[in-house]
Amino acid sequence: MIKKKLPKELRVCAEKCGAVCCKYVTVKIDAPRTNCDFDEIRWFVSHEGVTVIIESRLWYVQFDTRCKFLDGSNLCSNYENRFDVCREYGMDNCEASDGEPPVVFRTMEEFDEFLEKRKQKRKKRAARRSKRKKASEVTK
Repeated sequence: MIKKKLPKELRVCAEKCGAVCCKYVTVKIDAPRTNCDFDEIRWFVSHEGVTVIIESRLWYVQFDTRCKFLDGSNLCSNYENRFDVCREYGMDNCEASDGEPPVVFRTMEEFDEFLEKRKQKRKKRAARRSKRKKASEVTK
């Protein structure tokens, strides 16, 4: 497709972030709760090109795979007939835009480190709650 026919926003996006959003597919998954769930996350990230992401408290599995309509200039060669999901995705969703970065796990080690940090935070919160509870019982 000729660049002149494409909207300026699309050209800016392709130049700014390299059309990152057209180089993967994500699927929403339930947050892990059981040992089996945690094991499944480890299994996901033990595969090449598979990442698990937490964004806005929602969990996703991401598969790195380039859209077949993305040309060598990172422009959509099927822009006029693009999918609805592509039409709904705008510059405000662009990963190059500002916003809180997601939590990303590419390896089992990264995931296990996240779990350990989360476990330590929970222990600290529980200790603070216990301390407050004991203090309130003393004042009664």
